[in-house]
Amino acid sequence: MSNPKGSESSVYGLLISLRLLLPRVAYKSIIDEIISELLLLKEQLPIIQFNQVLAKMELTLQWKQTLETLK
Repeated sequence: MSNPKGSESSVYGLLISLRLLLPRVAYKSIIDEIISELLLLKEQLPIIQFNQVLAKMELTLQWKQTLETLK
């Protein structure tokens, strides 16, 4: 599946945009939920596949710290 030219985005980029639009409490709740879901996914996937998910989201191996700093 390919994205139309100019429509490339990432989950990380979306989260930064939402930070500007949502009330602080709602935004913090979303970040907490994403962290929880990624922790569950990390337990269920082999590390190589989990790292591929992080790469698709444009998150580094320090994803948890990165997301925590967005709060």
